[in-house]
Amino acid sequence: MKKIKTIKKRTIEYANKIGFYKLSLVKKRVKMYDKLFLMKEKAMICPECSHKSLEFEGGSYEEGYGDFIACNQCDFTSDVETKFEPLVYGNDFDVLMWFAMDIERNGIKEVEHEIGCSWSEFCTKTIIEEDMS
Repeated sequence: MKKIKTIKKRTIEYANKIGFYKLSLVKKRVKMYDKLFLMKEKAMICPECSHKSLEFEGGSYEEGYGDFIACNQCDFTSDVETKFEPLVYGNDFDVLMWFAMDIERNGIKEVEHEIGCSWSEFCTKTIIEEDMS
């Protein structure tokens, strides 16, 4: 049986991945992604068949239809409503992880030049601005 990692352990792992060690802020970030994950999980449940099978389908300007939500288990479809928005925006992209990988490739000086401040300032600002609590 797979053991669920504690918030403390996940916080430390995330801090090590991004190279930012203000653990109280990192913990907020980890909790925010937990919340986003749960919102997405809830939004995936089809209101007709109750399977966790709803997916976002991008529209086509050329073919004349907009974005919509569709179930891959039944015939349910819907326009994108507020309750389905977590499927649209998801929680796949993490700007801090992206820049942390950029730091590994190009060095911190180049990234700090690109972001216009120190890495610590950028992490702090990003976590505070994106906080959902």
